[in-house]
Amino acid sequence: MNIKKALLISGFAVFMQACNQSPPPVDTATNAEPAGTSAEPAASAPTTAKTTPDAVYWGDTHLHTSYSFDAGAFGNTLDPNDAYRFARGEKITASMGQEAQLIKPLDFLVVADHSDNMGMVPDLYAVLAVADAGAACSALVSAGPAFVALSAGGGD
Repeated sequence: MNIKKALLISGFAVFMQACNQSPPPVDTATNAEPAGTSAEPAASAPTTAKTTPDAVYWGDTHLHTSYSFDAGAFGNTLDPNDAYRFARGEKITASMGQEAQLIKPLDFLVVADHSDNMGMVPDLYAVLAVADAGAACSALVSAGPAFVALSAGGGD
């Protein structure tokens, strides 16, 4: 029991020591001493306008198009050209048929399509559109997300 009390008191003492105020920070930009400790007048701080970025850029750093299996399988019908047109502020027709347009164009866009099975989903939909067994599935895909078509079973 005495060991527990000693550990508790020691832990509390370490905690209180850690809460002690630290000395004022040293200005590393000018190598100056903390304010009030030098007899010399304080020099003005150097300007950082030349090294500090002053522009803000708006964009998307990770966008998938229909070329990626995950986006294409869930109904995205837009290809990279559509994505870049949309990012530039052009009006496009979205996957569900609505027109969409940004109020202000993006400054940048990164299309991050997966390399595995790239373009497989659009090719699969094209095959389903001409195959007799896939006509019903193709109609559902055209009407909405692919997972609706896949869960309905499509075909005969």
